[in-house]
Amino acid sequence: MKKIILILFLVTSSSIVSARDWKRLYIPGAKCGNGSEYSIFIDLKSPTDLVIELMQGGACWSASTCYGPNLRTWMYPIPEVPAFSVLSSESPLASKWKNHSYIYFPYCTGDVFAGNHEASYFPLNTTYHYGAKNIELTFDYLVKNKIIDFKNLNDVLLWGASAGAIGSLVHTKTLDQYLRPTGVHKIVVADSAGLHFGQKFWHKFTPETYQDFETAFAVIGLKINKDNGLISKGLPKVFETLSDWQIGILQGTRDIVMSLVFGDISPEEQEINILGPYGVEKLATNYSNVETWIKKTYMHTFLVIPESAAFKSEKNESAIDFIYRVSEK
Repeated sequence: MKKIILILFLVTSSSIVSARDWKRLYIPGAKCGNGSEYSIFIDLKSPTDLVIELMQGGACWSASTCYGPNLRTWMYPIPEVPAFSVLSSESPLASKWKNHSYIYFPYCTGDVFAGNHEASYFPLNTTYHYGAKNIELTFDYLVKNKIIDFKNLNDVLLWGASAGAIGSLVHTKTLDQYLRPTGVHKIVVADSAGLHFGQKFWHKFTPETYQDFETAFAVIGLKINKDNGLISKGLPKVFETLSDWQIGILQGTRDIVMSLVFGDISPEEQEINILGPYGVEKLATNYSNVETWIKKTYMHTFLVIPESAAFKSEKNESAIDFIYRVSEK
């Protein structure tokens, strides 16, 4: 258990200092898993260019995994931007986006930003798996209060790592509802989403949580099967559904978090899936709007800290250079 907590700490923490002028906004009706008010962090610079980041941080499906002792995520308010990524920190590595406005979505619902229900895991407990609902409420709030004019945007980068990687793919269509139908350069980057899980991956989730996932994924064309965790098999339909988005996917083949911690699969078996016929790299080759970055490693996430952003793929391209290449298509 201590090893798992250490892994989660390492992949959700960063020592990078941010120079951005973050403002905290509380979103009416939005909640963290424990029922506390949910808030986002925002830095307004450009009226036409925007980065949206969804925070990383695991998932949960029971009293033990949501609240301990087998903790797999965090269900409480985030007091400040907890992990300045390479992009949100205004690192010199990501200078292209330093003058973009920025929205940072903290993660405190344990549902990879796909949840829309309440659960009770022990007496007198109400757990709010409101990940999807929170994002929808946030966009509505920003529009109604004229904080961001989404119709005025020309360049949008929506991205996340780990849980946020899954959420970023899911919420492409949420964001599309607010953007102009044409003339917007749209990029989505999923850093270490997993998607190549074991056969019994879905069995640990409650029926309500599985239904949330099924509903959220269907919006982007992704169909899931409760008896098959190889979600990547459904990606071609996602690539078609998001044909007007430039899509970048980064993944370590033996990602220890997405295999042993959450995926119900060994790192070695996960690597076979990722490099096999239903692996994301192979499936992406037929789609001009999709690029993949694959590295043979146990590492989880590559864009959170500068050291891993410099890691090179099997094709000798650094993670940060990959993001630049995707963004310039």
